[in-house]
Amino acid sequence: ILRHPVDRAVTMYYYLKTATWDPLYNPKLITMSLVDYAKSSSIENNWLTRFLVNKPGGALTKKDLILAKELLKRKCLVGLYDDMEVSLAKFDRYFGWTDGNSIDQDGEDGDENDSNDKDEETNKERRTAAKAAASSSSSLAKTTTKTEIQKCRKKVINTGDYRHNHPDVKEGSKEWNLIIQQNRFDMELYNYAKLLYQVQGEQIFGIV
Repeated sequence: ILRHPVDRAVTMYYYLKTATWDPLYNPKLITMSLVDYAKSSSIENNWLTRFLVNKPGGALTKKDLILAKELLKRKCLVGLYDDMEVSLAKFDRYFGWTDGNSIDQDGEDGDENDSNDKDEETNKERRTAAKAAASSSSSLAKTTTKTEIQKCRKKVINTGDYRHNHPDVKEGSKEWNLIIQQNRFDMELYNYAKLLYQVQGEQIFGIV
């Protein structure tokens, strides 16, 4: 689930100035304004891009951004914080959380590559064992109707997270622009992720 870099950074500011139980708690933020925070070394600096390319420090390059985009495209099913309910519904369908039937992107093509009957039999046994394991792990979910699950999901989304209960930052404000300056790579990556979200919706889920 990806979130707009500015919203993410603002939430971290309000969270880390109060979360005394968290090892990342920063008491200096208590007397620091959001503008000062955005100017300080404590502000997030392209956190998502750095996380994806495993580069926690140092200067980022265009190659890092290209790699981060490629990793998102090849390795991630994208969800958006601003479209949480639909994102969770996609995850549910893709991974088979509710009914145990995930969307198989690879199909059964492996049978064509089996070189002999023994290998084919082994592959069949593995598939049978995998299906049995999936069936067992989803047995609890099957006892609850889809309607109840949807109601529960909607309730959690509507209730939200108390850590996100803080003033919003207006787009174009001084705070907004300062945070953007520290997260230019993440902004481009986030905009790319929104395109991926749409493309995956069309190609995987048939959502137009």
